[in-house]
Amino acid sequence: MLPAVGWLILLTLLLPTAACGNDGNKEAKHDGKPTIAVTYGPLAYLLREVAGERCDVTVTLPPGANPESYDPTMAELRRLGDCAAYFQMNTPGFEESMASRFKALARSDSARVADVSAGIERIEGTHADDSHGDPHIWNSVRNARTIAANMARELSAIDPAGASYYKPRLDSLTASLDALDAEIASTLKASGNRAFAIQHPSLSYFARDYGLEQIPIESDGKEPSPAQMAERLAYAIGHHPSVMFFEREHNPEQAAELARQIGVPLVELRLNSEDWPQQMRKTAAAIAGRKNP
Repeated sequence: MLPAVGWLILLTLLLPTAACGNDGNKEAKHDGKPTIAVTYGPLAYLLREVAGERCDVTVTLPPGANPESYDPTMAELRRLGDCAAYFQMNTPGFEESMASRFKALARSDSARVADVSAGIERIEGTHADDSHGDPHIWNSVRNARTIAANMARELSAIDPAGASYYKPRLDSLTASLDALDAEIASTLKASGNRAFAIQHPSLSYFARDYGLEQIPIESDGKEPSPAQMAERLAYAIGHHPSVMFFEREHNPEQAAELARQIGVPLVELRLNSEDWPQQMRKTAAAIAGRKNP
């Protein structure tokens, strides 16, 4: 993250460019359509499903990037300044920083930051910065329904003429999410498997939805000490998880060794990708001991 002096230099470089060809009152648009920014791929999936052809969508965190260390390029920040809105989930760290940058760089007087997580009950106690609760709210089909409804409401506020367009698209997406929820519940019920291991506790909401036990190796956003590692491995082995999950940005070599010691298959997930429905199916299938759907 940039220090204060760096921010002043960056704003000096960006703002003159932002002023060119924009009267400051027009809604930020691309090809005549408003562009909406989101932080993560799964939100982009949901937003595209609701927005259809009436809005463009940009994602501030590239696939596979670690939000704890990723710093956007100047070109990415310029694109962010062109957006009509930033749909965020009120999570600390990267998203909080990007929402702040959006406010500073937005080229339209009407640009807005909208919290599309409103109404979701947060899980606490899984991360070091717990002031906002567990940030991984998108890893829940049931939470996704709420996020999509919030997106439709915000889109209708930005684009009132499109309200009648967004409503049936939201209804279609909600029906699809209901079907996915039922599919996952059926897959897990049939297997009887109730526990899974994971490096970073990214699936707390998924576990809550289906009555599962998430066994994280990392705690409070930190690598465990050797003594803590031994304790967590012993706990994992004693609670018989069916699989060990990892994400590429969280040390795959360590994950492979942990899975070997626990004695379970190792499965990679891409929980920040736009391929979100398939990742949810893959998660359920792996816990159930099935091959990827």
